Amino acid sequence: MVFPNKQQKENNIEMSLNGQPLLIKNEGQKVLFLIRKAYLEGSLSVTGDIAPEIQQMLNKPLPISDKKFQSDPKDLQFLEELIKKIESGTIKLFTPSSLLNLSVYNNLSSTHKAKADYDILIILNKIRAIKKLWDSGDKDSYQILNLVQSLRIAKEGIENIEGDVFII
Repeated sequence: MVFPNKQQKENNIEMSLNGQPLLIKNEGQKVLFLIRKAYLEGSLSVTGDIAPEIQQMLNKPLPISDKKFQSDPKDLQFLEELIKKIESGTIKLFTPSSLLNLSVYNNLSSTHKAKADYDILIILNKIRAIKKLWDSGDKDSYQILNLVQSLRIAKEGIENIEGDVFII
């Protein structure tokens, strides 16, 4: 195998699977190799017995590559404001009413109040998921930005119909 430079050769790992040599070039290939190996060896079963190191790798969100993806500045600002409100106690993660803008909510029709009551549970669940990723150190992952973007878009859609019913 020809390597363009010495650094690239040092980053590659040689492993074998069922007696066949494999060249692992990146973390994605390493994860796939470990999963296949565990499956073939029988340590990865349907009963959920997965080696802790494999489970940890699978659970780790992918970091954002600035070369491949540029996040929307609106999403980053929304995330920053959301985290500030959570940390200040303005938004309580297990109290749906903490999200309500009561002056707007109290003026809604009963139909729109019911819709807001339903939407608030979905929004609060997304906020808890965002906070969990934030606290685990995965602040710059595709998962957190996807959740933030979907939350921001949902909030804007609700506001177009019902008004500024949420404080986020």
